[in-house]
Amino acid sequence: MLKIVMAVTGFALAGFVLGHMVGHLQMFLGRDAYNGYAHFLKHDIVKLLWIARLSLLACVALHVAAAAYLSNLNRAARPRGYRVVKHQRTSVFARTMMWSGLTVLAFVIYHVLHFTLGVVHGEHFAQLDPSGRPDVFNNFVLSFQDPLIFGAYVVANCALAGHLSHALSSMFKTLGLSTGRFKGLFEPLGPAFAGVCLLGFLLPPLACFTGTLNPQYEVADAPALSSSTAQR
Repeated sequence: MLKIVMAVTGFALAGFVLGHMVGHLQMFLGRDAYNGYAHFLKHDIVKLLWIARLSLLACVALHVAAAAYLSNLNRAARPRGYRVVKHQRTSVFARTMMWSGLTVLAFVIYHVLHFTLGVVHGEHFAQLDPSGRPDVFNNFVLSFQDPLIFGAYVVANCALAGHLSHALSSMFKTLGLSTGRFKGLFEPLGPAFAGVCLLGFLLPPLACFTGTLNPQYEVADAPALSSSTAQR
């Protein structure tokens, strides 16, 4: 039952990851398009957004709780390690699931504090674009020109990709999809999905870091919000 809970919540979280990645790729459409997208999420569908946020929070809580409980059961079943360690055909992603999961969880908290609440790196958070909307585009660009922020993002997304690769492959097995004649169809989907997400998430920050995407005004001349307004 716990594996089913992990599979279902993991599927929901993977769907969110994909949607979030597609949203970030709109950076390449320009400042007006990206700020319009952020404004749409924050103001036009704000009730649906909060329902989605609370649902995702519930999924995260259930996923982490199920993983922790299963891990404790495994340790209780084998309190002492094997005397002879045999080579097992498990990937590095499978062996580091707990650490990659904790890395992703820590980064999500940091990401929310940065881009949603403006608690950290808030120097560009309160800027407005010419239409009077929070300037999420310039905040994004200026943030990822910082090597430390960019580096943290790369590490976190590599951890996310590793976690997704093994988790989705395991999910298909748990749900009985990756078996028999369908094994060859579903087995590569986990690594493929993880690779697409890694590429999609890293392209916008990389473009900012390398100067392909640049802020579209001097920060000193930009209008500012009178108080911090939560961005996506």
